[in-house]
Amino acid sequence: AILFMHGGGCVLGDIETHDVLCRTLCHDTGATVFSLDYRLAPEHPFPAAVEDTVAALTWLSHEAAGLGLDPQRLAVAGDSAGAGLAAVALHETKGQLASPVRAQALIYPALDLRGRLPSRQEFANHFPIPRDMIHWFFGHYFGPAWPFTDARAIPSLYEDYTGLPPALIITAGHDPLRDEGAEYAETLAAAGVPVEYECCEGTIHGFMNMGRVLRTAHGWGRRRVGAWLAERLGKA
Repeated sequence: AILFMHGGGCVLGDIETHDVLCRTLCHDTGATVFSLDYRLAPEHPFPAAVEDTVAALTWLSHEAAGLGLDPQRLAVAGDSAGAGLAAVALHETKGQLASPVRAQALIYPALDLRGRLPSRQEFANHFPIPRDMIHWFFGHYFGPAWPFTDARAIPSLYEDYTGLPPALIITAGHDPLRDEGAEYAETLAAAGVPVEYECCEGTIHGFMNMGRVLRTAHGWGRRRVGAWLAERLGKA
């Protein structure tokens, strides 16, 4: 099974916006995909989305057998803010699941609200998430006091990465979030976590939901994620 968290800055998006991507993952992996309709800001600010993701992952791990699924064949995946939620949930549930999660697929993940890495400045005015929009998302999700010391908002602040599942991290070459995905891949690798990192050059944030205009990147990304998860889970 795959637990999928959609993107949208924890403010926008839902099951419908990522339905095609989830259906593709289901087709390519043979796995049952659970797409989480977590609570959104501003009605439900941080850490509501984290809490929902942790609860869903914990529930799915412990209830998988009762659903006719193999609890030892569980992966998490997400894009953008959803990928950040997936990464955080794996830290927050360490030692609490029925079986270890087998894989994590993080697609252009949002992992660091501090904006300290070069790609944030290099692509500060680039479509579709310029700096002003990123700050708009953060303002709604985090409120007036951004949690600069909370690992649930910045997973690179966690101190222990050992035991996390193998990761596939995909970024976009013209994305302000590119460098935080690359940095997280390096952090995982330094802790001994098997990591495959790929940057899709020449494309932008959200390309895996832009099949009508970015057909090549969109097709490559979906095939890459699906094939990797199928290999890690063992296609049914």
